[in-house]
Amino acid sequence: MLHRSVRLPANADEAGIKATYRKGILEVIVPLTAPASSGRRIEVTAGE
Repeated sequence: MLHRSVRLPANADEAGIKATYRKGILEVIVPLTAPASSGRRIEVTAGE
């Protein structure tokens, strides 16, 4: 029996993963969520 494991990206929607096996082909669908914002916005005001 073949065993394979893969790492999922951090933004993988684990609840939505689906897999099918037909005619010797395994298809795995891993939906991704929107990536988390890694930055922040800083307001800049003009000085006098």
